[in-house]
Parts: sequence; structure tokens; C-alpha cells
Amino acid sequence: MGDSTRSRLNSHQASAAKAASLVVFLLGFGSAIASTNNNDQDNSVLATPLTPTAATTAIASVNAGEESLELSSRFTQDGNVYVEGVDWTLKTQSGEVIYHSLATTTDIKVQPGSYEVIASYGTVKIDEAVNVPPETKLSINFVLNAGALRVLPRLSGLNGEQIASVAKIFALNGPQSGKLIASSSQPGQVIKLAAGSYRIKTQFADSNVVAITDVDVKPGIMRSLDVAHHAGLAHFSLLHAAENIEWRVMPDQGDELSISNPNDPTAVLKPGHYTAQAKIGDKVLKQPFTVEDGKVLDVVLEN
Repeated sequence: MGDSTRSRLNSHQASAAKAASLVVFLLGFGSAIASTNNNDQDNSVLATPLTPTAATTAIASVNAGEESLELSSRFTQDGNVYVEGVDWTLKTQSGEVIYHSLATTTDIKVQPGSYEVIASYGTVKIDEAVNVPPETKLSINFVLNAGALRVLPRLSGLNGEQIASVAKIFALNGPQSGKLIASSSQPGQVIKLAAGSYRIKTQFADSNVVAITDVDVKPGIMRSLDVAHHAGLAHFSLLHAAENIEWRVMPDQGDELSISNPNDPTAVLKPGHYTAQAKIGDKVLKQPFTVEDGKVLDVVLEN
């Protein structure tokens, strides 16, 4: 066999070996999950969703010492737009973090060997083992199957009022049944979620009103959810200024409500009859009042 023939044969064998390595490598992909950092549960909710994702990998030959790992992602399998703001982490087999960045794409120079790729996008997390063969550049594009949700709680008929609120997001199917997926105390915050069906529970601070809305999140789409609460707004005050006041609101039926901010005592309440209570030391003041839907009420207690 001549030198040129032997060279072509060796080149062909090396390419075949590298292709076989890639086939083995690709078999390990497909496990994106929804994660949560909160263990709160709501037994009235069914559960969390979320489908596995796939990855597309390209392989290129490079000179020894120029091996690298290029990472990117897209929202859907047939999408052609890279996802911005993905939190990428690359670890060695021993767990050492050798790369971490919030980026759209990465191109990391690495030594040949095995690594762990972690990609986070809101509640979506991908954690995959990858192998970089010698003299190889791997380009991996993940499918996040993710969308986003913007939740805007409001008081029906009182759109100008700015009141602290919280939105809690539960999923309606999947392996983490009944658990909280995400929460936000910032109205209008964009919450990144895996595609699926969710239950949104919103409530204002110092309120006995809860709104529950079911919504579908689709990959690559941000949906705005305007949640109307049918309630009234009550502001409390004393006729004469005083300090160290403990405020409570007692409905004719149901549990009493503590007011968390004594400097701006306000409550969002269901329509109905209530009694406001102000405790100043040993002195207790009370005043009955009625809440109407979409109305603002000033309740003044005489001291």
C-alpha cells in the first residue's frame, strides 16, 4: 500500500471514529426540566408540566489544542432565533466550574474530555453530560420549549391605585404535582416558563381577595395576563395623630385581617360589612364600615 493510499485510509478511519463518537454523544440528550426554589404547595392545584427538549449538534475538525464547545438555544424545534439571556454553566467531571455567563451563545475553549452543561432560563433548566473528542469543535443548540408570562393584577374600577401584590404560579400537569413553580411581587415582571398550562393566583397585600386564573404558555411567546380583582379599597386613619398603632380589620363573617404597614394602613377587601380596630397601648378604638366593589373608602376612627 502506497503512502497516499495509507494516508487516505487513516483519514477515513479517523472520520468514521469521530462520527461514531458523535452518535454515542447525541444519545444522551433530551432532559430539560422545570425547576423551583420554593417548596410551597397548594393542594387545590393539580401540578407542573413540561416536556423534554432535544438538542441539535454540529461537529467540526480542528487542530489539536483548539478544541471548543459552542452552546446556544432556541425556543422551539423549528425556531431559527437564538434565545437571549440564558444562564450557562460548564463544569468538569469533578464538579469544578470552568465557565459561567449570562449570554445568548458561548464559544468555550476546552480540553478533550467529559463535561456537564447547565443552562437556566427562568424556571426551565437543562443539565446534560457532553463529551468533547480530541481535535473537535462541538456546537450544541438546545430547544428550550419555553415562553413567558407577564402578570398584571389590578383592582376592577380602580386602575390608578398602586398597591403591593403577589402572583404565584402553579402548573396544571406533570411530575411536580401541586407545587409552586414561580412567584413575583413585581407587577408586570416577565416570568420565563416552560411551555404548558398554569394556574395563576394573585392577591394584594393586606387583602382577603384572591383571583385564580388558568393560562397556557406557548413556546416563543410572551403572554400578558391582566387579572381583575373585584373588591374595594379601604384607607384607615385616626382623627388625631398617634403612634404605635396596631390596625386590624374584622369582617362580619370570616377571619380578621392584620394591617402590615401602620404608616399607610390600607386593605383590599371583598364587598361586605367590616369593623376597623385601632389599638393604641391599652386603648382600643372601633369603627364599622361597608365595602363596595370598585370603590375607595376612607375610614376615620375618632380618638
